[in-house]
Amino acid sequence: MTWLTWRQFRTQAWITLGILVALAVALAFAGAHIASLYRASGLATCTGATCSDLTDAFLAQARAGFTGPVRVLAVGVAYLAPALIGAFWGAPLVGRELETGTFRLVWTQSVSRARWLSVKLALLGAATALAAGVVALVVTWSSARVDGVSGRMEPLMFGSRGVVPVADALLAFAVGVLAGILLRRTVPAMAVTLAAVAAVQMAMPTWIRAHLVTPLSRSVPLDPTKGAGIGLQSDGHIRVWIEPHIPGAWILGSTTTLPSGKAFDGIADPTYCSRSQSPEKCLDWVAGKNLHSVVTYQPGSRFWTLQWIEAGIVVALAAVAVALCFWALRRRAA
Repeated sequence: MTWLTWRQFRTQAWITLGILVALAVALAFAGAHIASLYRASGLATCTGATCSDLTDAFLAQARAGFTGPVRVLAVGVAYLAPALIGAFWGAPLVGRELETGTFRLVWTQSVSRARWLSVKLALLGAATALAAGVVALVVTWSSARVDGVSGRMEPLMFGSRGVVPVADALLAFAVGVLAGILLRRTVPAMAVTLAAVAAVQMAMPTWIRAHLVTPLSRSVPLDPTKGAGIGLQSDGHIRVWIEPHIPGAWILGSTTTLPSGKAFDGIADPTYCSRSQSPEKCLDWVAGKNLHSVVTYQPGSRFWTLQWIEAGIVVALAAVAVALCFWALRRRAA
């Protein structure tokens, strides 16, 4: 069974190996170049206000030349890999055999359905984890210097680093196999797999990831004379905001509050804030309110905690999908 599965899978394996080698080589050059830029930037020894200018210069250099496109391509591969693995490895694995009827030949050779499926899942599941792991490893390594400066908690960065891409790939593979068994048609199973993977990759950062660990909050004074934004709306309400700066953190949201902690309703006093009044007068009125911005965020120190929790949830879903594969094959593949 192992040899037969390998013979059926070897074309995809060689193609994947070629892609991984090309990606690894490109990211090795990009990572080495970024490391060189970092050493030359002076960030390793800077202190105080000079670090901000050096950081901006370093990030601009990292985005320039060939390193910028290579890093963007790598992030794209990290997100596309699970979907492609699920569609092109998982969906046809059993779906094509059920569609063409070739599974009957195997089952007449005293090979049980459970063993047949187990060998296929074990071999290609290991290949899935290895391929996704290599992609995640080279992306994480090549981006380490940039992530150390700009952070890696933002949803786009977070999902392409660490162990999450590996978990996503395993889930995509399991869902692809399940879709192939249930639909018994390869092309529809591929379409369903792509849709399912896209749904998971969108749902996690949008609704779930931020709440895996209770977010932290920080109250920041809103002084319109020291960087806070202020805007007078057409209905007479006033909006006051600040761009929170918490290095390495994922900012989830902010609320403008009064000193008592009650949310600021935005109602402006027209005596001070209106189209007929001077901006300075309105700024003084806002400053007298002693407003604060309560910022909700996930700190950068929680990167690996959130990675392992999310990966554990996704792998558990993959395990459920695998269990359903055995159940569906036993019930429907006769």
